[in-house]
Amino acid sequence: CDVIAQGIINAGSKLDMRVPVIVRLQGNKVDEAREIINKSGLKIVADDDLDQAAKKACKLAEIVRLADDAGVK
Repeated sequence: CDVIAQGIINAGSKLDMRVPVIVRLQGNKVDEAREIINKSGLKIVADDDLDQAAKKACKLAEIVRLADDAGVK
């Protein structure tokens, strides 16, 4: 997972991520991967449970929509 997390961060740092990205982490070195993502400073939210990750994605999508509607960037 730590290699995957680093790849996600490398890709995310090259993009202008306007909205948060939810990633599901599961497997070897998941704790290290979560720490790498948390320290990245990017709009990436890690979760190890697929259902919880999906719920977070829905909630964040609503927050982003409300911010857009209010003209907040």
